[in-house]
Amino acid sequence: MTTRMQHYYPRCLVKHFVDEEGKTYAYVGSSKKMIRTNPTKLFMKRDCYEADNGIDNQLEIKLSQYESQVGKIIDELLRLDENKVLNISDEEKWILFRYIYLQYIRTDSGRIKVIERFEARRQYSRRKNQMNVREIREKKSKINKFNGVMKDNNIDIYVNSFVLKDMFRNMHMHIEFSEVPFWTSDNPVIILDDWREILFPIHPYVCIVFQHTDTNCSEKLVVQMTSEKVNYINKCQLNTANYCVISAVPFTFEQQIGLYNHFTK
Repeated sequence: MTTRMQHYYPRCLVKHFVDEEGKTYAYVGSSKKMIRTNPTKLFMKRDCYEADNGIDNQLEIKLSQYESQVGKIIDELLRLDENKVLNISDEEKWILFRYIYLQYIRTDSGRIKVIERFEARRQYSRRKNQMNVREIREKKSKINKFNGVMKDNNIDIYVNSFVLKDMFRNMHMHIEFSEVPFWTSDNPVIILDDWREILFPIHPYVCIVFQHTDTNCSEKLVVQMTSEKVNYINKCQLNTANYCVISAVPFTFEQQIGLYNHFTK
């Protein structure tokens, strides 16, 4: 039996962005409205990871295996508080780093970027602007190509490449708490300074941060993020979102105006 409705932002992660009643506030781009809903009903598409050669769930099953690994580590991280030391092994750090990269490339825009990089080879240059929904629709064939190419364990080869491991070796990881709630979106991984800082909110008040060793020489810190930086990260979530932005607390009127303007572009 195959699964047809497939999540591109796994339930084991998005489940944390909820209020005391287990509901999330989602601003949905297609309707340009805020709704309060169960987060597991968001971030999914029919046959999201299937190719034109049939429905076999190969890629969906493989992604679920990575989700299972990282979900356990994140559940443990969320038991931390600001006064505790981050006790995490290098293997667990690698699992987190690899998964964050996987989450970055498994979205619609991420899959298109991967194929464009393959096709352009050495001529490829990173985009300076975010891919919009219209462009994603026009390049749906590249999403299908990604799904077909990454079956048969090729996703394992890609996310365990020498290039990614080399990037990881030059990164320090820490956890940042916040008093201002983080948002998340269908493109939840924030890349700053040409991959020298990678941020991935895992909870309304907790964010995993990887920083290049040239930027931050400290390792395994548990620190407080300033409200100014949280607001900047939330703005980044808005700017990169294609379909939906969610929060554990209702969006203010001013925030809803910003969300409306973004999805009206």
